[in-house]
Amino acid sequence: MSNGISDLLLFFNSRNVPASLSNAVEELGATNVRSIAIELFSWLKRQQRFDHEKPLELKAQYTSSQELPRFFELFAPMNQLFTIQGGTLTFRDEIALDDRAKLRKTIASEYQPVLRT
Repeated sequence: MSNGISDLLLFFNSRNVPASLSNAVEELGATNVRSIAIELFSWLKRQQRFDHEKPLELKAQYTSSQELPRFFELFAPMNQLFTIQGGTLTFRDEIALDDRAKLRKTIASEYQPVLRT
């Protein structure tokens, strides 16, 4: 699994900020980075659950979608896996289908958001 995904999962699950994420958290704020992680991980988990690969549509009304391009600038490991074009986020073409499936499987098992009531 990509170090970038590992670091983002660590941040999401523990709120500990790995060094690789410190610039993004400092500039965008922990809440926005967490929202971006939720959007990204939810999209990957849906792909695993429904066994399809569909781009993530970035919607202008959501702060996480607005901040995603800047997050990718600040957190370079995401650029190795994903690309943003025409208002959508997809895997880079050079990422093998097997690697995509492994990443989705990892997210499906390790991304378990806690519902707060």
